[in-house]
Amino acid sequence: MKVEIALLLLLLLAGLGCVQGETGAGTTETVAADKAREFNKIESRIAEKAIDGDTILLQNGERLRLIGLDAPEKGEDCWLEARDRLHELVAGKSLVLERDASERDKYGRLVRFVYANGQFVNLAMVEEGLAKAFAFEPDISKAAEFEKAEARASRGKGCIWKKPVE
Repeated sequence: MKVEIALLLLLLLAGLGCVQGETGAGTTETVAADKAREFNKIESRIAEKAIDGDTILLQNGERLRLIGLDAPEKGEDCWLEARDRLHELVAGKSLVLERDASERDKYGRLVRFVYANGQFVNLAMVEEGLAKAFAFEPDISKAAEFEKAEARASRGKGCIWKKPVE
């Protein structure tokens, strides 16, 4: 009996959705297309290693640039700390990758938001003071989150926010 009620409710809700969707904007087809586009923004890859504090080498040989941040370059203060922390967060792990507006940057790297073991890696690098927030058009959907994280981190003791000893 419970199964029949659940199926009936499911059919009723599906029917309401179809009737509601037939009115134009927000049609069932449009809603389905929007859901498909969102789904296509998510993919999974395995990380080989961190190249620096904002770039990952994937096991398939592709390079991936983290969206929303800028980490120190090789030879700059905190470069090693940023690279090592990113490596710790991603190396050998299965990553969930979320695309924003762009597929690749001008250097041919994938550009993505990265999640490892449920942690938002891009944001963690900024929160831990190992990178600065960096909004680069058109991939700015989470720019406000990164700016807030940087403001909090700049009051902390993350590597890039330490005051030089005089």
